[in-house]
Amino acid sequence: MNKLHTPKSLVRVPSILLCTLMAGMTAAHADNTSKFESADADGSGSLDFTEFSTTLNDHAPAKQVTKKFNRADADSDDLVSLEEWLAYKSDLEEEDEIEEHTARFEEADTDLDGFVSYDEYIASSPGKKPLIQVRKKFLKIDTDADKLITLEEWLAAEDDSPDDSGKTPRKFVLADLDDNGELTFDEFTTTYPRKTKLKPILKKFEKLDDNGDEVLTRDEWNPGNGKKDDKKPAVL
Repeated sequence: MNKLHTPKSLVRVPSILLCTLMAGMTAAHADNTSKFESADADGSGSLDFTEFSTTLNDHAPAKQVTKKFNRADADSDDLVSLEEWLAYKSDLEEEDEIEEHTARFEEADTDLDGFVSYDEYIASSPGKKPLIQVRKKFLKIDTDADKLITLEEWLAAEDDSPDDSGKTPRKFVLADLDDNGELTFDEFTTTYPRKTKLKPILKKFEKLDDNGDEVLTRDEWNPGNGKKDDKKPAVL
């Protein structure tokens, strides 16, 4: 029985996502099997070099064809079995996925220093979601908490594996960018969907700012020792 080759990158994927990905892999498996059968002109159940070459671009250089054939021919018997073919195609698809994610990292790294800063991450994350949600994801990806995302951290995050730390930062903490225990108006705005008009946000800020010092403390944010601070402010 031929086994479906499972890429290593799927090892830590959540069960729901894994089911979705496996469904896609099953479709790819069937498609790759069909390609194999079409190339297997003599119906022998394996591809020789000539048959294998028909699966590649007609203009592929001979050296490239040989390199790919040798890679697919895992047991070096000058034939590519269906199992070898499926493993070979799966590896190529995984490499393509990594290259795609790497390209996204390089696009986000606008200053070309090999890291993605928080500002660069924001720029690479368009949408209407509040910036605190963007920061929450940034902090999850930045596993060493150095305020920079490396390519390794970026690729690991593409698994979309669950946060097993058991800790979910509260809105106040996520909005407090300088970690000084107070929120300026600019920090407060990050709790609202992007492009929300400033007037209603300012009205809410001034209402919460009991002493009028233009910053919000935890107590002003949520009188009650922060036990329910996730419920404020009301998102417009």
